Amino acid sequence: LLKEARSRGITTSLDLAVVDPRSRAAEVDWRRVFARIMPYVDIATPSIDDLTSALAIAQVPDDDLVEERARRLLDDGCAVAVVSAGARGAFVVSAGVDRLAAAGAALSAVQSGWSSTAEWVPATAPQVVVSTTGAGDTATAGLLYGLAQGTGIRRATRLASRFAAAAIEGRRPSAEEAGRWAAELAAAGLD
Repeated sequence: LLKEARSRGITTSLDLAVVDPRSRAAEVDWRRVFARIMPYVDIATPSIDDLTSALAIAQVPDDDLVEERARRLLDDGCAVAVVSAGARGAFVVSAGVDRLAAAGAALSAVQSGWSSTAEWVPATAPQVVVSTTGAGDTATAGLLYGLAQGTGIRRATRLASRFAAAAIEGRRPSAEEAGRWAAELAAAGLD
């Protein structure tokens, strides 16, 4: 499916879920799966919990592990990896211009503003915590919203952070709110 999307010029995005160690999914060789599919994934947005559960990594997640896992997704062929780490924020790393040029149309169109990045994006603190369920999915939506608007990677990742905070607060960001956030980030000098 990912290969077919690539052949049609579609930008692909992949998120993961935590793997229950008692499920059949825990029997899958996820390391092998990632190596096979990442060349066709333009944007991967897993959490560190998703990755450690899939790969049966027992190490307590720290910044080094988050960065290592994000870079490994790029080594496997992904163009952009954003690995979230809860209240710590997320680590974003992206490949060079050549890999982004080979991505789907939406990402290749902004390749110069998305290439060769490696940085931590701070979490946006929610005003109130209602639930963290869906925060990662909403963050991915914010990132893709930024991409669809043609913003640079720094503004898109900060939009992702704001979208996640809204989800934690029990809200869905409106189009008007997203537009306001994007304008605020642009005024602050974020690409």
